[in-house]
Amino acid sequence: MKVVCIDSRINFFSKNPNKWQKGEELTMYKTYDIMSEDVLGKTYFIKNDLGKCYDYNKTRFITLDEWRRTQLKELGI
Repeated sequence: MKVVCIDSRINFFSKNPNKWQKGEELTMYKTYDIMSEDVLGKTYFIKNDLGKCYDYNKTRFITLDEWRRTQLKELGI
């Protein structure tokens, strides 16, 4: 499944937060592939822009279908 990032804040749960000074880990409105979802359904395991895989809270993303509907609504279609 594909999701769109709507919250590109730094992931504070990373093991080494200093490495994020080199660049952003997620890009707003970029589409990402979900590698897996946790058993409680609260996080997605996603490969970020730095090539690392981490768990991100699901509230940071919307589905690609939701994104498309939002964009069409804004255009008045």
